[in-house]
Amino acid sequence: MFGKKAGSKEAGGTSRSADEKNRIRRRQIIVVSSSLLFSLLYTLGFWLNQAFCTPVELYHRVWQTTGNFFYERDKLTNWRAWEHKYDSSIKNQKDAEEDLQIMLKSLNDSFTTFYDARATSRQSDAHEGFYSGVGMVMNGKTHPVTVRRVMPGSAAERGGVQPGDQILSVDGIDCSRLEPSKIGDHTRERMYHPVQFMLKRAGQELSLTLVPSKIALVSTVPRRLADNIAYERIDAFNRGDLAKIVEKDFRDLQNCRALILDLRGNGGGGVDLCLEIVSSMMEEGPLVSLRSRSTKSSGEDSYLTTHYTLTPTEMLVADDVDGRKKAVAHRRRMIDFWRNKPIVVLVDQYSASAAEMVAAALSENKRADLIGERTFGKGVAQIYFPMPWSSCVAVTAGRYFTPNGRWLGDGQELTDAQRASASGKLRGIEPRYMVPADKDLVYGEANDNQLQFAIDLLRKNENSKAQIQVKEEARER
Repeated sequence: MFGKKAGSKEAGGTSRSADEKNRIRRRQIIVVSSSLLFSLLYTLGFWLNQAFCTPVELYHRVWQTTGNFFYERDKLTNWRAWEHKYDSSIKNQKDAEEDLQIMLKSLNDSFTTFYDARATSRQSDAHEGFYSGVGMVMNGKTHPVTVRRVMPGSAAERGGVQPGDQILSVDGIDCSRLEPSKIGDHTRERMYHPVQFMLKRAGQELSLTLVPSKIALVSTVPRRLADNIAYERIDAFNRGDLAKIVEKDFRDLQNCRALILDLRGNGGGGVDLCLEIVSSMMEEGPLVSLRSRSTKSSGEDSYLTTHYTLTPTEMLVADDVDGRKKAVAHRRRMIDFWRNKPIVVLVDQYSASAAEMVAAALSENKRADLIGERTFGKGVAQIYFPMPWSSCVAVTAGRYFTPNGRWLGDGQELTDAQRASASGKLRGIEPRYMVPADKDLVYGEANDNQLQFAIDLLRKNENSKAQIQVKEEARER
């Protein structure tokens, strides 16, 4: 009987336990279903909002977003006048895009611009590590435009294009006064179709047929040089997985006695990404400060400043509004692969934005010497806001300051002479060792006199260190 009663009690307990499990399971199903439904409705609402946006609404969204986030308030004094300026004349998407470009140009800020669906797609490709086109990096300061660099694995490389080549025409279009962006747009419009280039090299005209395509970007060029010197070239800070790539490169090279970091031609990219990479080359110190208009304060003239600081164990990101501390975030840092080893950084006039952040952080923390030419001197940062029809608007939303508190200036509106004397201060970063590039220099190749200077400097410093050590040992004896 005892056994039977015990058995009955156990069966009842099991039944209640099963009922409880079923109730929990039903609650979980309801919660998950509700979450999925909410997500579905939110996504559906977002895309319906995007899909049924009128051309006038697109113009207004760009106007409002730019007004909310544009850094230089003094340039927004007449911004209200643009709000309904074209309401009656905007009939289609093309009208909206043309009119909002006129509106944005009134700010006299070349970095605040609208990207249509094709341009936005190219931005997305760059983030994922791809490039669309023939693979020519062009110098827009010369006319005709000249080829500054040829991308590895591109149609231009296969076709034999060389740095220094002048672009005379594309498909019969005269390029003598054409900007590089227009040439690039023309080739990308003819993806996977032959494009006829007329180039000029050493006084001789060359006709080349190139087929633009999508190619995987070579984001880094790691190499072990003579005398056990590591070389790492970073083309841009765009790829989302760049930090992992650099980390792998540095693991493979960390037994080298010194590092040459090549940031020439690097136009920048993501702030968080570039600073994570900086953490692989220094132990601690301030990195950069970003100042932007505050959207969390009711004060019209309030500004948010974000300070990035490296410690031996983490990266600290501290926010303050008008000097009042608001929050501190703790972020991952990379291993310092080059502790106590010499580092030199190569820069030139095309090193800008995030590349300048890296160069300034390493040099002002006495962690690296800079070699090459004065950097671009951008000093401003953009936020990319998604817009309807797969477009986006880039807004200059802040300024960045080096660890020593210096604003590098904004080189966009200045001539070379103005850049050298504006406000009595030089724009950009002047390397400790100014080494002008030889004509038609190719980064990392045999004619790279700046790289050779870096190698010679590291050799010289190593020899000097060895001589000092010998003298100290002799003195001890």
